[in-house]
Amino acid sequence: MEVKRLKMEDKYKPLTESTYYVMTAFLYEKHGYAIKMFLEDKTHGRISLGPGTLYGIINKLNEKNYLTPIEDDENDKRNSYELTDEGKEVLKNEYERIKEIYTFGERFIDKKL
Repeated sequence: MEVKRLKMEDKYKPLTESTYYVMTAFLYEKHGYAIKMFLEDKTHGRISLGPGTLYGIINKLNEKNYLTPIEDDENDKRNSYELTDEGKEVLKNEYERIKEIYTFGERFIDKKL
């Protein structure tokens, strides 16, 4: 008997750690270099993405329509983006998933370690 695997909608699939951080940074910044600097600052250097990794993530997010290009008068030489409504939904779903993992750990792991 063949078992059918259900394909999970992209908006409910777990994000990579780097993608999660980049999407979160897009709530505050609009272009790649500012994203890089924001993440390095807010994570005290723990997250330091090279250009290939960062722009690869940005391109994938753009392809999935989680980002949309925007006009940015302050940075007319840079490609600027913002999260789409779908991108915000994906980020919120991931945030809720991570909170659930954290809560589980607090309830069961803390007691045993």
